[in-house]
Amino acid sequence: DFIMTAEKIPKSNPQALGEILHYFKKNFKIEPEEALYIGDSQVDELLCKHWNVKFVAFKNPSLSVDYYVKSFKELKEIIEKN
Repeated sequence: DFIMTAEKIPKSNPQALGEILHYFKKNFKIEPEEALYIGDSQVDELLCKHWNVKFVAFKNPSLSVDYYVKSFKELKEIIEKN
């Protein structure tokens, strides 16, 4: 298991997501383009743009995203398609 917390690196620091992506690439051969990030803020949006990760906005239509969802059911459908 890999756990990243704000105590290790603040969420707004792009390196937080970078370490997560590095872990999954090293251990599971998952590229950033294969990842899916779920968030609801502009910080989340900027992190995804920085690392070229698909972004799902949860209940925030004002963000520039790959997907927008209003419910966990919609999120499940996106995950199953990807």
